[in-house]
Amino acid sequence: MNRLGAEFTVQHKIGEFFDITPTINGEYQVANAKVGDLDLGNKGFNWEAKLISNYKIVTTKSSFFNNFGFQLIGEYESPRVMPQGNRIPEYSVDMAIRKDFLKKKKASLTFSANDVFWTDRDGAVFDTESFYQESSRRNVRSFRLTFSYKFGDAEFKLFNQRNNNEDNDD
Repeated sequence: MNRLGAEFTVQHKIGEFFDITPTINGEYQVANAKVGDLDLGNKGFNWEAKLISNYKIVTTKSSFFNNFGFQLIGEYESPRVMPQGNRIPEYSVDMAIRKDFLKKKKASLTFSANDVFWTDRDGAVFDTESFYQESSRRNVRSFRLTFSYKFGDAEFKLFNQRNNNEDNDD
């Protein structure tokens, strides 16, 4: 199988509390496959796109909604070339809501759901000289509630603090 492709990702901050990250990935693929006299090779262009958006509420006033974060992820994958046929297109939307709390935002509670609209499914179309078959299945939609707590000081520095005492060996 031979592939040639490219991926483009751009993160863009809109204002102080909102950012989006679109990603586009495309590739041309050639699948060479032969069984006896039967040619199962295939070729074509595949692409996928993903958009991640984040929004965080930060206020100077003490409020229940302060330090709430929202994330929405949309994703689409075109039909994908494979020997004997193509995989069917896939698309889904995931979302998450997170609340940071306690001193120094050491704790957080996150509710997330994948495939919110229950559209994501796997499948393929096999199309050769001797048979034709379509298959698909829905992926499981899941919901999660996660609590996390940060112990200690999570501040990591790549370099040690600069040494203010300069030793010169002249």
